Amino acid sequence: QNLIYQLHQTLHSVAEVYVKLIEEHKLSKQFQRNRVISEVLTKQHQATYAKLDQIHHQILEKTYTKETIPALKKAHQLLTSAGEMIEARCLQAQAEVMPYKGVDADFDELAKEYAMIEKEIKQCEQVLRELNQDLEETKAHHEQDQAHHL
Repeated sequence: QNLIYQLHQTLHSVAEVYVKLIEEHKLSKQFQRNRVISEVLTKQHQATYAKLDQIHHQILEKTYTKETIPALKKAHQLLTSAGEMIEARCLQAQAEVMPYKGVDADFDELAKEYAMIEKEIKQCEQVLRELNQDLEETKAHHEQDQAHHL
């Protein structure tokens, strides 16, 4: 009976080692598969990035030509001029609001006029922000183009 118990223990130990070896083998194979998949995905990413970079350069090349650069400069000048005009109007509107800042709230007419001027200031400031953003984008594209053509 002691011999049967020892044999059972030995078989149990062998079975545990066998299960461990199989698990390690499966994990090793899965790790290898994952590594291959990772390498494939990395190569696909690199290829896609290269294609996008090529398309970006083609777009720049077709956008910034000898014919379009003067038009883009003119658009930039117009945006700058419009921004300056709106900024001047905002300053004017702010100056118009100053007399109303100290007026008593009982004067409904003045309060309504004040609210309208405040609204106009906010609209001017919003348009000015948008124009400045467009100017920055135009400037950035222009600088990219100049760097690209050098």
